[in-house]
Amino acid sequence: MVLNRGYLMAKKVTEKQWIELLKKTTNKNNWLLCHKRFQENSLLRELIDVVDYYYLNENNPPHDEVYKSIHRNPNTFYSIRQASAILFMKAGSPNKRDLFLFLEMFIRQQKLSIYKSNPLEADWDLLDILVDVFKKYNATDNKVNTFEQAFGTKLTVGKKNNPFEVPDFVVTILFEQKHSIVNGSTEWGAIKNYKKNLSARAPDYDHKYYERELKKYKFSALNDYLHEQVGKRMTSSTREFINSYWDIKLPNELKIEPTFMKYGLGKLGGKGGKKTVTAEVIKAKDLH
Repeated sequence: MVLNRGYLMAKKVTEKQWIELLKKTTNKNNWLLCHKRFQENSLLRELIDVVDYYYLNENNPPHDEVYKSIHRNPNTFYSIRQASAILFMKAGSPNKRDLFLFLEMFIRQQKLSIYKSNPLEADWDLLDILVDVFKKYNATDNKVNTFEQAFGTKLTVGKKNNPFEVPDFVVTILFEQKHSIVNGSTEWGAIKNYKKNLSARAPDYDHKYYERELKKYKFSALNDYLHEQVGKRMTSSTREFINSYWDIKLPNELKIEPTFMKYGLGKLGGKGGKKTVTAEVIKAKDLH
């Protein structure tokens, strides 16, 4: 099933779409630990927009099965929401709620003096993000003039609300064309082949642009690709090409664990009654 990104603006989703989102974002898989950049999940913003819609009372959300699944274990989903806020802050594309949660977490740690009294338990990502924001604000290149711009909450030309959403041309170069990277082409050759087959009306860019975009999106694109390959037979040559280009070592068999059952989803996870769980703290490294 391929999710329709058009529902992103509506926020409300069907039970089927919700389960699919959870499978591809909160479920553990056995390639996550191959590289830290597998946190860059193209569907994470969609998951979070849905959680915000159903979690915040001012949205007056319908009390459907999606609402119930979130409110069976609100603390766990709140932890997921906080971890996601950190990821979007680090990527430079937070929305206002991401920024609010980030500041709330930082202030809480400061009030508890965690950075001084218990540095091993402190979330140093929060402090690093804040330092980067002030560096941008104090830079002399005049590109950032307000704190809103420094924090990244103001969308500018070419900037996306979802920093991990993969452009179509990246998917084509990596996976879909005959001379794609997963078919054994070099990056230079795959880009050249893509440019050669562009229609006359399609925008074209120089080679360096495509290289930058591939570097930026290749892990979120691979994450999408691997989810679609679960249960299918991947050839040894394809696996080798992936391992080489992404500089990773994939497991011999791709597996996904139904860990979304841990998040209080009860009957949404399959047959049987509700499942009682204990909320756990979800950190950014756990999202994929």
